Amino acid sequence: MCYVVKRAVLLLLLVAVIGSDPVPVPEDCEGLKTLLPSKDLHKVFGDWVLVWSIADNQQGWDLLPNITSSHVELRLLADNKTIVFTERNLYTDKSCANYVINMSMPSDPSDSEQAHTLPTESATVEKDGVVQPYNDSGVVDVYESCADCLVVIYKNIYGQYLLIYRREGHHLDAEQLKADHSHHRKRAECLGLPHDRAFIYSQTAGRDLSDSQRVSVNLYKIFGGLGSGLMLSLTMRLAGKWVKVLGSHVDRLLPDNKGHQLLREEPAH
Repeated sequence: MCYVVKRAVLLLLLVAVIGSDPVPVPEDCEGLKTLLPSKDLHKVFGDWVLVWSIADNQQGWDLLPNITSSHVELRLLADNKTIVFTERNLYTDKSCANYVINMSMPSDPSDSEQAHTLPTESATVEKDGVVQPYNDSGVVDVYESCADCLVVIYKNIYGQYLLIYRREGHHLDAEQLKADHSHHRKRAECLGLPHDRAFIYSQTAGRDLSDSQRVSVNLYKIFGGLGSGLMLSLTMRLAGKWVKVLGSHVDRLLPDNKGHQLLREEPAH
């Protein structure tokens, strides 16, 4: 009897060990684990739409099912040292959030064949018209992909997030996006990440966020005397014309190029 019990316990332990193993990595991963060299970082600038994403942690598993759509803008500031990552998320409860994250460029990306991890320096989040500091330090790795694709892994204290984007305007072919899913799953496996709880872009949901656009106007050349930079942001509905201003705020980039100072905010009317 004791022998049977011990054997059963050993079997359970064996199953537990097998179940805790990392995701098996396929043998054929050529090109799917290659980081983008620093000299090619200029390719990431522009507007992007999230089409597929997975996480390896509970926070991510709780977050991704609640995202309806996510648009990202990446731009390089005039100092050539700071990348601004602006993310607009629409959630299933119709709420939205805007994240602005500053990341550091490598000192001389044009001469580097090596990949460069982009550390986050500072961040803010805007919800319901209120802008607050966003305390979530992390790093971003960019991977080589197609000309109109952006593939990154964001790592923070909770774990990793694989984020796959299509350039704005190249995310409308539903059949192509669906055909790409197997490729995304293969990439996740090659990077040792699970892919059973993926966010998948919906064109219907994407139109909801496209109707509510954040338009940023660089006023540095007009109001250069106010500081190193000034940004006017308007959140509004677009339907071929200006229809309704939902809210606005004015902020300026601080001299350290790491933070923003809120100068004026107008509530929604």
